[in-house]
Amino acid sequence: SLRAPDGRDGIVDVIRQRRQVCRGQPCVVLIDGVEVGRLRNGVRIQVPVASGPHELSVLTMRFGPDPVPMQVDPHKTTQATVHAPSPLHAMRTKLALPSAPPATARWAVSLSQG
Repeated sequence: SLRAPDGRDGIVDVIRQRRQVCRGQPCVVLIDGVEVGRLRNGVRIQVPVASGPHELSVLTMRFGPDPVPMQVDPHKTTQATVHAPSPLHAMRTKLALPSAPPATARWAVSLSQG
């Protein structure tokens, strides 16, 4: 479990921007390597997580994980906005490297504390 036994959890609020890429397929959200949810365009999930340092990763079949370090404070919300790879980059990657491993393009994640 990602929750703290003493109840000193924070919330990680993850939202995926509305952008058509990856055919609207859901992306998988991982915190510390544990799947916590799947996001479609414009959707958000809120996950209670123990306070302290963590890593947030986002992946799909084509775009691989690129862990982002984050600090979760007790009783506060850490907002993570997922920015999909640009469609042009996705197309260039597919054309240039059809058998490329999943990590050839990255999801960007911007963090803010609230």
